Amino acid sequence: MIKRRYDYIILGAGTSGCYLAHVLSQDKANKVLVVEAGALSKNPVFTMPAGFTQTLFDKNYNWCFNSQPEAQLANRSIYCPRGKVVGGSSMINGMIHSIGQVEDYQDWQASGFDLVEPQAVMAKFQELFPNGDELTKAESHVLESAFLNACEQMGLPGVDKLHEHQSEHVAGTYYHTVASGRRASARSLLPDLKQRPNVTFLTDTVIDQLVFKQGKVHTIKACKGNKKPFDIAVKGKVILSLGAIGTPALLQRSGVGRVDDLSPLNIQQVQDLPVGENLQDHLLVKRTYKLNNVRTYNSDAAGLSITKTLWDYSVNRKGAMTAGASSTGAFLSVDDNERPDTQVFFSYGSATDNGKALIADSFDAITIGTYQLRPESRGKVAITSQDPFSSPSICYNYLASDTDWHVTREGLKYQERLMAQPAFTTYEPEALVTDTDHDDYIRDYAETAHHPVGTCSVGENGVVDGDLSVYGIDNLSIADASIIPSIISGNTQAICAVIGNVLGEAMLARSNHV
Repeated sequence: MIKRRYDYIILGAGTSGCYLAHVLSQDKANKVLVVEAGALSKNPVFTMPAGFTQTLFDKNYNWCFNSQPEAQLANRSIYCPRGKVVGGSSMINGMIHSIGQVEDYQDWQASGFDLVEPQAVMAKFQELFPNGDELTKAESHVLESAFLNACEQMGLPGVDKLHEHQSEHVAGTYYHTVASGRRASARSLLPDLKQRPNVTFLTDTVIDQLVFKQGKVHTIKACKGNKKPFDIAVKGKVILSLGAIGTPALLQRSGVGRVDDLSPLNIQQVQDLPVGENLQDHLLVKRTYKLNNVRTYNSDAAGLSITKTLWDYSVNRKGAMTAGASSTGAFLSVDDNERPDTQVFFSYGSATDNGKALIADSFDAITIGTYQLRPESRGKVAITSQDPFSSPSICYNYLASDTDWHVTREGLKYQERLMAQPAFTTYEPEALVTDTDHDDYIRDYAETAHHPVGTCSVGENGVVDGDLSVYGIDNLSIADASIIPSIISGNTQAICAVIGNVLGEAMLARSNHV
């Protein structure tokens, strides 16, 4: 048993966990333990932005979950990668910086989130992600002008910092969490965290369950990579930062959840809460268009060109290897509503998933995609075994509402109209798949945008209260995407950093050491 006293034990070293640890350990009197199932990896693939094309499928650094068959997606099981490494999913994501809309956080406030005001959430993004330090604008490409001109021809004006205009109908260039050609975000905190004497990382350690006594977490049951079990004594506060899949799974194994989910597995209920419910995600629909008369990133990854591309990255930190998942994009409403309901992504290349990696296609092409920003559909995460190494059941329940179908379908149609604009005529775009109607295309090709949230949501009828404390358990809080009551209007990595940061500041303010 680990008996050393820690003021804070953070389970999960993803984005929220790292930002939380960074704040809490600023008080040198605080002893902070961070427990992570993955390793503190030095693999160079994590520093190279384009390395996500490999790590998305690597079981050494990824939980590699799969959903249950999705009824509205031709009963396909949807792949659900989640980071299993210090840095979490921020080490394997596409690095697009997105902050949502202020209306998102007004909705959170109405649901009961009261750590900070909506405008203070927006200000936090600027504090945590200053331009040029944590953020880098995507490199220019001849197709950038084509895309932005096509958007203008569709009535969307261009802006520089797209993430600062997500409540508007605009197009622009994405900024990425890349600094000096290297992946940043949670990774940028690690050198400082590792040097702090009051921070301890316990890696390659899977959490089995929490043991409760007199309304508090008393012991944490864990096991190392060799599955040898051991206990961690709890003498302070415990914060779950295992993400929208991992956090509800741990709570359910520990007896926190609905009796219908626990009883079949012979788990005694400790606290009756809607754990695992309210799962939300963005459903991405993308198309590949072959192009002529232009060189795309596909050519940079082909034949002898890949040698030059790797050299350019190694020496200059430039080129295709610095690219995130998408370089340009837009926000719009498919029904001309005042508030945008759809996000557009445009990439200067295309790739095919071979089950082990994303491999650049052998022809020059682009990828364009859209997703509905605020889907109505709700799914669920539920464990199927008491075994912590067993994958939980994940049911996204995509497209369960007519509204979700409508907005998703119209987003796909918008892609087609955009690619038919005069700005692209020179490149003779040709869709790779043309022999199916819109609904069948969505059923056969739509996929996750990798933004699962909401499974331990904040609110009176949720799992945590307004300051992210778990109802009925005195020393247990949650800081990760699972607390999000309603998904934000954009990518979710940056808001996870904010969640960790603001909870840390609130805990410091209440600490006896301050």
